[in-house]
Formats: sequence, structure tokens, C-alpha cells
Amino acid sequence: KFRACQDEVDAEIVERLLQADDGGVLPSTIARDLSKYRLRRWDVKRRIQRMNKRLRKELGKPVAEKRGYRWALSSFMRNVWEGI
Repeated sequence: KFRACQDEVDAEIVERLLQADDGGVLPSTIARDLSKYRLRRWDVKRRIQRMNKRLRKELGKPVAEKRGYRWALSSFMRNVWEGI
């Protein structure tokens, strides 16, 4: 299991980021897609920030990068996630 993701919700968020284009995706869109977890847009944002913090502590790399109001998977994470 990837250490930046603590549960299946984090993994689902990363999957949604992986499916988005380089422009990224809004947290509200991810929250709507994952409605079964009853997430709000700021819950998604905080989870992404926590994943970034955990991965930066381990490897010095972010999970996702902010692009305006949107979040996009970092190039490092895209390479790692596709290799799993």
C-alpha cells in the first residue's frame, strides 16, 4: 500500500486526480464523484494537503500540485502511481 494514502478514500482521490488532465480537477468535483464517502470540497482539499505532507516527509515530493483552484497530480506521483 502506498504510504501517502492512509485509506481507500485517499486512494480514490488519487485515482480521480490521475484521471484528470494536466489542468487538474476541482475539489468539489472530486467530492461529488465520491459522494458515497460524504466528502465536502474542503475535506478533499485537506486530504490532499495531508497526503502532500506525508509524502514530502518521506521522499521530499508532493502528491498533487495546485493549479489555480484546481489540483493536479504531480509528475512524480503520476509516474509512481502508474507503475504500481
